[in-house]
Amino acid sequence: MAKTRINALIYGFGLCLCSTGAEAAGVIFSGTEASTGESYSYLGAVNPLPGATLETGWFAIAVADYLIYSYNTTANGQPVKVTVRAPGFSSGLGYRFKHDNQILELSIKAGVQNFTHTPGIATNDPQGNRYKLSPAVYWQQQITPQWTASARAAYDFGPRSYWSQAKLTYSPNWRWQLGPVVTAGGGVNYQSRKAGGFFQVNLGNGISLGPELGISFKPNEPVRAYGSLALSTLF
Repeated sequence: MAKTRINALIYGFGLCLCSTGAEAAGVIFSGTEASTGESYSYLGAVNPLPGATLETGWFAIAVADYLIYSYNTTANGQPVKVTVRAPGFSSGLGYRFKHDNQILELSIKAGVQNFTHTPGIATNDPQGNRYKLSPAVYWQQQITPQWTASARAAYDFGPRSYWSQAKLTYSPNWRWQLGPVVTAGGGVNYQSRKAGGFFQVNLGNGISLGPELGISFKPNEPVRAYGSLALSTLF
């Protein structure tokens, strides 16, 4: 089989797919991340528009996700732990520029997220259906043939939440990659900072598996471990 390297940005999750064989039309991605008091799961797809490829040009993206987080507050003078569950769906368009050893991607999605609180007390958190508009940016620099630096950030207008991440990736061959990763995210009543390491293995036939482990920092709470697992496939 001809060895064709395909670099595909998976919005927000940073999987770099390397495959052998003919160039694919798009990619389906899924995964979950969990720590004490919070989790995030997602399923989505990226599909280049006519005339574009996974490496450059216009693309369409759609993502269904489920966010769970918790925080401490007070109600009637008593401490209360609030758990928030927020399933959502969004879709949109983006454009990917590639020049020499650099990649820049801009995208925007629109969608809706439903927030429910347990217990159901009055807070300044988003509640019920909240429509959102989510611009995002991704940047990547190939430092050497084996080393790549990348960063991405997104903001949700409506829920007033944000997410950002920076990675340094070592790729000795097309089969696997690894490196450190730092992440920052938050919303109205929660903040989260993570530092860890990821390992990604490309299993062939366009399938990629990526575990990640590290520690999570939240204000006024003990440091906790987190773990995630991402799976994607070209189609």
